[in-house]
Amino acid sequence: MDFGRLSHPWWLGVVLPLALAIGSTFTPGTIRGWLLIAAVAAVAWTFHHTEFGGKRWRVTGIVILASIALAIGVFYIGQVVDGRSKPLPKKKYATTKDVEPVPGSIPTPSEIEAALNSAYRPYEEQLGTKEGDRKLGFFAEGVYQAQHQKARILRSSKPALLLVLKDADSQWKKEESLDHWPPLKYQDLGEDRKPIDFLERHFRPPKGLLPPYGLVAYRWDHAWDYWKRMVGWRERHCNLCTSTTFLEFSGGMVIGPIRVDPQYGNGIVVVLLNDGNVWKVREWPWSVKCVPVNPNEQPCN
Repeated sequence: MDFGRLSHPWWLGVVLPLALAIGSTFTPGTIRGWLLIAAVAAVAWTFHHTEFGGKRWRVTGIVILASIALAIGVFYIGQVVDGRSKPLPKKKYATTKDVEPVPGSIPTPSEIEAALNSAYRPYEEQLGTKEGDRKLGFFAEGVYQAQHQKARILRSSKPALLLVLKDADSQWKKEESLDHWPPLKYQDLGEDRKPIDFLERHFRPPKGLLPPYGLVAYRWDHAWDYWKRMVGWRERHCNLCTSTTFLEFSGGMVIGPIRVDPQYGNGIVVVLLNDGNVWKVREWPWSVKCVPVNPNEQPCN
C-alpha cells in the first residue's frame, strides 16, 4: 500500500491538535463529546480529500464508521477514568499542629471563642478588622458535611447555606438561591419517610463511589455536568452533633468546628477568604462528634 496517497496537510494542522486536546482533556463529558464529534468530522473530511480517498463517499463512509466507533470507545473510557476514586491527600486534611483531640471533652464557651480567635488572627487583615466589618454571627445545629472526589460540602439548613470547598486549588464557592428543601427522594426517603433506594438507581455512580445527597443531589439533577465537574461523586458524609459557629466578615468567613473529614473525629476550623476565594485550615483541639445521615448507614467514628 502506498501510504503517500494518504498525505494531506490537515493531518498535522487539524486532526493531530484535536486528538491531543481529547487526550489531555479533564473536561466533563459534554465538552469531551463535542471534541470527539469535531475530531470525527476532521478525520472524515481530511481522508475524503486525500488521493486514496479520492472524494469517494463509499470509501470515506468506512473511515467515518471506524472513527465513530473509536470515538465512542474514547468517550466511555474517559467517563470511567473521571469516575475513579482518587486517594485523599492526607497532608491536605492535617491540622496546623499535631494536636490529639481529647476524647469526650466539651470545650467551654471561652475556649470556643479562643479557638475561633486563634483561627481569625492570622487572617484578620484580609477578613476585616474595622468596626462594622463583622456582618453576621450564628450557630447552626446538625450541619451536613460530605467529602466528594474533588471537594467537601458544608450544608446548614437554618440559616440556609451551601458551601463548596474544592480540594485541588483550595477555592470555595457559596451556592445561592436556597429557597426550599428538595423533595424527600433526594434524601433516599419516601413520602412516608421510610428509606428507599432512589439515589443509587437514579444517579448510577461508579463502583466504589456514592451518589450525591440532599440539596447537592437536587442541584446535580438539574445541572449534571456542572456538579460532576466541580465536586465529583460522594465518598462519605455525616451530620455533625457539635454546634457549628459561622462568623461572617466583609472579607470572608470563619466556620468551626467541623470534622477534618466525615470519617475522622478530629476537628478543624476553616477560614474562607474573599480575596482570591481561597480557604484555609486551622486547628481545633477537640474531637467533633457526628451521627449517620440515614439510620441504615454505618455509625461515625
